[in-house]
Amino acid sequence: MEKNSEYVVIADALLAENGFVTDRAVRIKDGFIADITARAQASDKVYVLDFSGHSIAPCFCDYHLHFFQRSTEKIGEITDHLTKSGISKVYEGGDAHGCGMEVKKAVADRLAVQTSGYALYRKGSYGGYIGREVSTLREAEYMIEALYQSGPDYIKVVNSGVFEPVAGTISSGRFTFHELKHIVACAGAKGLDVACHANGDESVRDAVKAGVSFIVHGLGVSSASLALMAERGTAFIPTVNAFASLAAKESEKMARENIREAVAQHLAAVKNACDRGVRVLPGSDAGAAVIPYGTSFVRELNLFEEAGMSIEKILLSAAAGTLEPEAKADFLILEGLTVKHVVRGGVFL
Repeated sequence: MEKNSEYVVIADALLAENGFVTDRAVRIKDGFIADITARAQASDKVYVLDFSGHSIAPCFCDYHLHFFQRSTEKIGEITDHLTKSGISKVYEGGDAHGCGMEVKKAVADRLAVQTSGYALYRKGSYGGYIGREVSTLREAEYMIEALYQSGPDYIKVVNSGVFEPVAGTISSGRFTFHELKHIVACAGAKGLDVACHANGDESVRDAVKAGVSFIVHGLGVSSASLALMAERGTAFIPTVNAFASLAAKESEKMARENIREAVAQHLAAVKNACDRGVRVLPGSDAGAAVIPYGTSFVRELNLFEEAGMSIEKILLSAAAGTLEPEAKADFLILEGLTVKHVVRGGVFL
C-alpha cells in the first residue's frame, strides 16, 4: 500500500496496552492510524486487507544492543536488518567511542535510538569494549557530567565481569556497593536512569539495592534477588540468546556443556522473574560477530517462549509503544511470534 492512501487491516487480534483484543480492524489513512474498531464495524467503502489467523501488534523494541565503531560504516545495512525483524526502537548499551550518539542522529528517520554513549566500568575490570574506565568516585562524577553534556538517554554501568565458558564462571571486577550507589545518585540528579551490566547474584543484588532501573544479563540471579527486583520495580533484560551464542565460538566439550547449563538456568530465571511480576524485556546484545542484528532479537523472543512466557506477555514486553488513533501507522502483522509483514508509515515493506 502507498503512504497516501486509505485502507483497513483486519485480524483475529490486536495487541493493546494490556494484552490482546480480539476481532479488531485498523483503518489507515495517509500513513496514520485513523481509528481502531471492532472487526464487524470496519468500513466496506475502502480497501480491506484480511489477515485472519494473524495478529496486529506494535513494532518491537530491542532493549539491549551495541553500535561499535565499525557499525557506523554499515549503519544502513544494520538498520535494514533491524527493520525487517520488526524493530523500530533500540536501547544502545555503549561502546568505548560513544558511537551510539552518531548513529542516533544518522538513523533518526528510520530507527528510534536510546543510547548511553559509553558505559562506566571500574579500572582493571571488564568493560573496555563498551565503555571507559573510572578509578575514583570523582572520576565517575566527571564522566557522568561529560556524558550529560553530550546528551545520553540513560547511563550504563558495568558491575561484573562476563561468563567464561571454559571455567563455567563469571570473571571478576565490579564496583563496591557504596560506589555503585553514588553513581546511581549522580545519574539520578541529572534525570537519567541507570542500566547495569551485572552477572552473578551479588552483583545483581547490589545493583538493585543501589537503585538501578535495568539489570542487563543477570546470569546467576537468585530467587531472592528477583523478588527484590519485583519489589523495587527493576526491569530484567536477560539476553539469553547472547549466552547461547557463545557456543558458536567454543570447540571444547566442557565449555559447550557449561554454556548449555548456564542457558538452561537462565531460562528458568526468566520464567521465575515473569511469575514474580518482574518486567522482563527482550534484548539481543547484537553487535558481536556471532550475534547479528535483527535475527538475534527474534531468537530472544523464541527463547522467552521456551522459558514458559506466553506469546501475549512476550509481545507486550517487546512492544515499542501502543497502537492508537492519530499515531503513525507503524505496526506488524504476526503469526504467533513470527513477523509476516512490517508496516511503517502505512507502507508495507
